[in-house]
Amino acid sequence: MWDEASFCTDELIDVTEPFLTQESDFKLSTKKEFDIDAQRQNIPNMRMFLSSAGDIQSKHARKYWDYAKKMVAGDSRYFVMDVPCDIPLKPMVDGEFTKPLLSQTEIDDAMRLNPDKASREYYNKFQADGGASQMIKWAQVRRNEDFILPKMCTTNNGEKFVLSFDPARRMDNSPIAVMEIYEDENKGFCGRVVNCTNLIEIGNKKKIPMKLKNQVQYAQQMVLDYNGNSKDYENIEAFMLDAGAGGQASSIADTFLEDWQSEDGDIHNGFIDKEYELYEDEIRNYPNAWDGLNLISPQKWRTIMCQQLEELIQLDVIKFPKEYNGKSMILLEDGTMHSLTLEEQVALVNIDLMKTQLTSIHKTYSSQTGKTTYALPKEKERRMNDDHFYCLLLLAHHLYEKRREDQLSKSRKNDRDSQSDLDFLSQYLGF
Repeated sequence: MWDEASFCTDELIDVTEPFLTQESDFKLSTKKEFDIDAQRQNIPNMRMFLSSAGDIQSKHARKYWDYAKKMVAGDSRYFVMDVPCDIPLKPMVDGEFTKPLLSQTEIDDAMRLNPDKASREYYNKFQADGGASQMIKWAQVRRNEDFILPKMCTTNNGEKFVLSFDPARRMDNSPIAVMEIYEDENKGFCGRVVNCTNLIEIGNKKKIPMKLKNQVQYAQQMVLDYNGNSKDYENIEAFMLDAGAGGQASSIADTFLEDWQSEDGDIHNGFIDKEYELYEDEIRNYPNAWDGLNLISPQKWRTIMCQQLEELIQLDVIKFPKEYNGKSMILLEDGTMHSLTLEEQVALVNIDLMKTQLTSIHKTYSSQTGKTTYALPKEKERRMNDDHFYCLLLLAHHLYEKRREDQLSKSRKNDRDSQSDLDFLSQYLGF
């Protein structure tokens, strides 16, 4: 049996399925009294693929269509059952309706938050490929999902993080995301998306973002949480901030300049982007400010950052947590169960939304301008934002630049080593 078969890789199914090729009633013995005709036959081996709907290109989806056609054709060896949420909403026992397994409110909330995911989870609608113009395919995302638990803070002082923030106040979301940076011996520097949350007013039915002052305080505390007990801000590689941000970024960036006091009473250095044009003349006024703030203009960098993200996803150097099933417990890679905190659940929900937005972005080439644009398709613009995706763009931009600088550094070192070898050889040969 394959549980969550839509999210099993093709390789996993291909490797494990052959174990069922042996006949279940096969028996053999070297004992003289063994009578093969007297042995009871076992129930034939059955392959059970259980899952909510996933990518239409998955092995599970292909088997779904293949087995359904064989069942309709009358082959009794195949059985396909589709159980959308309408059935558990109205369960019956002995012909009488009983208490449902889930509520319509829960389904409606899921449809509002992430309609694509909810359609797969509750209505068994397979996720169709977006065609050639789709920036990132779902198959690429699934390939880069791993058993990653969200991190609300650093767990040791050797971890390195980069944070990204796309602030808003009225009409948009205000997400902040975190990527852990690590080095793989084969792939070089890589990133794990370990947190994403939306800074909205708690208890506000309209889901309005927090006041800007509160957003700044929340972001500052997150930087401390991921820095741990180290000196300001040794474990934070960068704090990426959208310089467009609906006209809010400049006022928020101004607020980050000042030294500030945390909840424990300690005073911490402010943040500054010394290379950003607005603050070139402000450096002398904030000599203690940490030069880890990186203000990014979406008009200038969006296309470049999308191309960078495409390359990084293709290289498999950005990892995401597995898709969240909405439960308070999740199964870890070692087979143990982990009880999720509320903050971890919020992080997984928002990371799933980030992945949905990522796979919803399409690229369009204009022959008139000679440029390629990256945006949501027209049919999704009114029901979906791209702010979580933009936070991912900011994180990916930092990772891309870090990998590029690392490669240049290694190239320069190789050049120096080659020159040193050449100089030594020249001296040895008397040239």
